[in-house]
Amino acid sequence: MAQVFFDLVSSFGSCLNCFPSSPTLKVNSRSFKILRLLGEGGFSYVYLVQDTSTSELFALKKIRCPFGAESVAQAMKEVEAYKLFAHSAGVIHSVDYAIATERGGGEQTKTVYVLLPYYRRGNLQDMINANLVNHARFPEKRLMLLFLGVSNIMISDSGTEPIIMDLGSVAVSPLPITSRSIAIATQDTAAEHSTMPYRAPELFDVKTGTVIDTKVDIWSLGCTLYACLVGKSPFEMRSDETGGSLSICVLSGDWRFPDEGPGGKPKSKGKGPAAAAADDEAISEPIREVVRGCLKVEPAERPDIDELIAMVERVVEELPEDGSA
Repeated sequence: MAQVFFDLVSSFGSCLNCFPSSPTLKVNSRSFKILRLLGEGGFSYVYLVQDTSTSELFALKKIRCPFGAESVAQAMKEVEAYKLFAHSAGVIHSVDYAIATERGGGEQTKTVYVLLPYYRRGNLQDMINANLVNHARFPEKRLMLLFLGVSNIMISDSGTEPIIMDLGSVAVSPLPITSRSIAIATQDTAAEHSTMPYRAPELFDVKTGTVIDTKVDIWSLGCTLYACLVGKSPFEMRSDETGGSLSICVLSGDWRFPDEGPGGKPKSKGKGPAAAAADDEAISEPIREVVRGCLKVEPAERPDIDELIAMVERVVEELPEDGSA
């Protein structure tokens, strides 16, 4: 397997912009200049890199594999997933990949590098953050059309198409939990590969005799839609309000829209300009129902993907065109 050479030790990755000349690396036969760190996770970093020959920009994902062959095998599942969806519209594809042995780390310390397309508009979280800063909202109809795409997404350079960006958490479904050891392993995998505020309650305490299926993704979609509407995931919002544990909020299904009180009842709006402004910013009831349907604590009560698509399509038909009364 071709080697990848870094000019700097990875621990300095977050300070790459501090150096006057950008470091370079090779992925197989191509040379790249590292421009800056785009993001990081538990065992991975994503850098913005530039092809030194063509000046084309890419995202380079560096996946650390500290536990030897087992970690490499897990990282390669992600690589294989990129290959599997290489010709699927709306799913990110890998441009190239390589496995390297880190300097001084020995044969047990390997790193998988995956070269990916770079989307200059960033991801959905970037758009949510921008809305918070600018005191803006997604136009509801456009949001629901985007929601027909995916949750963990990049935004295409046109700004209109969602692109699934992270295949690192792809898993077999349905997954029968037939033993305690499988339950513990599934719970550990969920903790490592999913974000807590978007994680379904059945993944916090996996029970023997249950089945983990795509209803966990429906839950995550509901959390994502809420975050697009409000600016923060529902259980982060509720945990911040109450000072309570986020996991307890998730397990008990304790969340509400900002303009709702206990039991989902509307808060008193008062009168005057402030009340009128609140009405203008109110979330449409059909969209609220989609969120409520996705965030049922019992998986069996959530819609499956076909039912959810049908729900969203009905909402799109009901909503007025963005910008119209």
